[in-house]
Amino acid sequence: MGFAFVVIMIAGLMNPIYWGYGSPEAVREIRYANGMLLVIDHIRTMGSETDEGTPCSRVHVIDPKTGEKKLRFTLGEEADIAGIHGDTLMVLSYTDPIAYSITDGSVLFEYTDENLAKLYPELSSGISNVMWGNSYSLMEITANNGKQYNLDFTTGHFYYAEGNREPEVEYKPTHKLFFTDSEIKRDDEQWGTTICSLEGKNGNQYEEFLTIQDSIPNPQLSFLSAAFVAINADTNYVIISAETLENKSFRLTCVSRNCRSVLWEIRQAQYNADYQFSDYIQPKIGFSAEQNALTFWIEKTVYSVDASTGKLLWQTGL
Repeated sequence: MGFAFVVIMIAGLMNPIYWGYGSPEAVREIRYANGMLLVIDHIRTMGSETDEGTPCSRVHVIDPKTGEKKLRFTLGEEADIAGIHGDTLMVLSYTDPIAYSITDGSVLFEYTDENLAKLYPELSSGISNVMWGNSYSLMEITANNGKQYNLDFTTGHFYYAEGNREPEVEYKPTHKLFFTDSEIKRDDEQWGTTICSLEGKNGNQYEEFLTIQDSIPNPQLSFLSAAFVAINADTNYVIISAETLENKSFRLTCVSRNCRSVLWEIRQAQYNADYQFSDYIQPKIGFSAEQNALTFWIEKTVYSVDASTGKLLWQTGL
């Protein structure tokens, strides 16, 4: 009995960190990159009556067209994605940056002070100080010779930056639409021109309406805890919202560009009526304009739907 308990304890501690078997507690992020779909979730080490265990991150690499799982690898204890460029997945684990290969899950590079000096000749004098900017996606480095550099983990770019300032880039408008959580904007000026927004009215910040130039095109169409998650071919918008203020389940709503009509809608209950989200465990959405697909998760399953119709393309278990 004692030996069996020890084995269970070791497995409960080692598996989440190194092997990564088991159902996810939550999905942390969904991204399309390098022709693949990346789903980052976490499982936990064995806990106790007073400790719920440590979250350990995993990466699932999935074919975005078929839902076929290509690869799964672990990132060790809780980790956040800083950026993806090409085959390289940039990860921050307790502010220790590590680069992984999306192709095989191997560690490509660990960004220690010693390794940075080997990788970038500009740092051959050694590193005096490192600070973080842009929510831990920008490493601000001061070399021992007094010169300053930035390493941007969202792009992988390393560059000279006097005073650690980012280089000024000439603004060139694309005139394309883009979105934030609460606004659809057109890229025709430095900060964009707002096309429509999600706003409350009459002091009620909980119920939100689609608003165009302070006008509500469809007062019967409202949302709770809403955010834009996709622009489909510049012709319609997709919004995620909560069914109630308890935030236990979600719905996806595709609306016309004039914000008057609902083109399609998905309610969580269509796929899983029993699972409940929470303030800690929240829905995550991925969108690919190239694939014209939206991806979301519920409990142990990832679903992909056509962004034009809302029809299910595939589903796969994590």
